Amino acid sequence: VTTDPASLEAAGLSAEAAAALAERIAGLADQPADRAWQTLTREVLDQEVPFEVHEAVYEALSARWDQGPLPAWLPQEGERPNAIRFGGERGLKDHRALHAWSVSERGEFWESLADRIGYRFAKPAARALDPESGVEDPTWFEGAQLNAADSCFQAQGDAPAIVFQREGEGLTRWSQDELRGLSGRVANGLVAAGFEPGDAIAIDMPMTPESVAIYLGIVRAGCAAISIADSFSPKEIATRLRIGQAKGVFTQDVLLRGSKTHPLYAKVCEAEAPQAFVLPASGDALSATELAVELREGDQTFAAFLSEREPFADVLRGPQAVTNVLFSSGTTGEPKAIPWTQLTPLKAAGDGWLHHDIRQGEVVCWPT
Repeated sequence: VTTDPASLEAAGLSAEAAAALAERIAGLADQPADRAWQTLTREVLDQEVPFEVHEAVYEALSARWDQGPLPAWLPQEGERPNAIRFGGERGLKDHRALHAWSVSERGEFWESLADRIGYRFAKPAARALDPESGVEDPTWFEGAQLNAADSCFQAQGDAPAIVFQREGEGLTRWSQDELRGLSGRVANGLVAAGFEPGDAIAIDMPMTPESVAIYLGIVRAGCAAISIADSFSPKEIATRLRIGQAKGVFTQDVLLRGSKTHPLYAKVCEAEAPQAFVLPASGDALSATELAVELREGDQTFAAFLSEREPFADVLRGPQAVTNVLFSSGTTGEPKAIPWTQLTPLKAAGDGWLHHDIRQGEVVCWPT
């Protein structure tokens, strides 16, 4: 990988810009690769510069770096990332000290992190970790009661919760209140349909804002979401429904990919799925009474399933209650179920807060 003017020009820069960037890179030759990269990303490589140029410069500087992967980002002098502030509050001087504490005092670390990021417990545990439980099967937050979805709704009601783009449309935002309201309507609908806490309910849908509300509604009702990819065959869907012991499924009438329509509900039916609640691929899912398919007896449109009532008293359960079941690929045999508990989101939020330095009000891009 080279950063001579010709290579940079081939990556998308004008001849003048390529020559200027090559000269700037040469002027940083005496700096460590990580500092040179930070200087260039802050002063030269903005989002108007083609990604191929970013990549070429990064790879060229990586060749000068022998301490593992070249850091993509480092705090500037005086900046206080979440991890540094978190450790500093406990008198820990750097990342190494923070990591050592997290290993040697695991219970104290996770209790402090849960408190720091605002993970909500309706009934707190007496301690985060039972020291008598072994590393193979540790007992976390014993005796606590919570609903993991409750921690999702802590911003102002009009703050954006989801930013999304439907096929052929512009960016749209759902607020915290809108997402909470729809998830409450889903949870109330599940109760009205006879589902009980602990029941498993599958989601076989594309990643839409409605699917997020459905997922949260399932968790708020004390049930477990069974995650099934919309690309799977009827046989693969049937296997996951059986392993997850799903008692219901949310799905979509068809899939839209550009100008083409692909079956989804038909595959769910072929998999002999339990009662299905079906959303339209186009139109307003909250009010549509007509779909692109004819429903089996007992199945409902999503609009018919939804409760009109938004407020919902979230079902409280223990920390080890399952909220989501994912699956391994199944390429070497039957797929293995991978359960997430009410504490898995704490781990995910902690990773985002410490490793990605996510701050309140920021937007996180989640390609899926």
